[in-house]
Amino acid sequence: MSDIELRKRSATEIVDAAFQLYRRDALVYIMVTALFYAPWLVVTLIFFRSLSTPGTAPNFGVGRLVLFWFGSLITFTLMSGVLTKLGADAYMNGEPGRIEDAIKAVLPRVPALILSAIGKYLLITLGFMLVIVPGVIFFLVYVATTAVIVLEGKGVTEAFGRSAQLTRDQKGHVFGTYLLISAIYILLLIGVMVLTPFLAFSVVIPQVVQTVFVILFYPIFGISEMLIYYDLRVRNEGYDVEMLAGSLGERPVVG
Repeated sequence: MSDIELRKRSATEIVDAAFQLYRRDALVYIMVTALFYAPWLVVTLIFFRSLSTPGTAPNFGVGRLVLFWFGSLITFTLMSGVLTKLGADAYMNGEPGRIEDAIKAVLPRVPALILSAIGKYLLITLGFMLVIVPGVIFFLVYVATTAVIVLEGKGVTEAFGRSAQLTRDQKGHVFGTYLLISAIYILLLIGVMVLTPFLAFSVVIPQVVQTVFVILFYPIFGISEMLIYYDLRVRNEGYDVEMLAGSLGERPVVG
């Protein structure tokens, strides 16, 4: 069992627990993000290089942008899935286990993860087109879909319904947690940009720096999402009491 207690947490406590889990097995999480995201750097560089020739304006094209968005979506979806599995094992069992085992566990869920991610972000995009607020609400409602698919083995439709159930009456809490972790991310990114003013004179270097930054920091997002999922279960279902009863060999009382 992990010494990070399974219990209800505030936004700051969730972020603190995410950093604790990250520090303990940082190399594991960094290897996962590098495995998925470093190849995306090559694709990104090829993409932007192919957009234009020297002395001409970039020719983005709708088709290219859609393919680039889809590739980025798949990359982050797969990263999030594996990070969720590793983080959950570390949180519940005390250690993340092997990366290859986590990948094997997530692979059967990849179609559901990709379809749910597409559906979720299309809803969010549509919501932002409708005066922004609906987009934020869609994001908060379906924040747990990845964790539900990976950790509960649900399908796409079930994952959307389950996430909506878990986030009912908890959207303010989820929003505060994401606001905090996003603020930390932005501050760190500003710090990197301030320390590397020469980035404006190169196309390749900014992409490399961004890749390194994502590899080092994105695991915090993945771990935080996993912790939000368990926090929602504790708040709505008494999951901590259920687990404690199970560890004592007792049958939890439902009612």
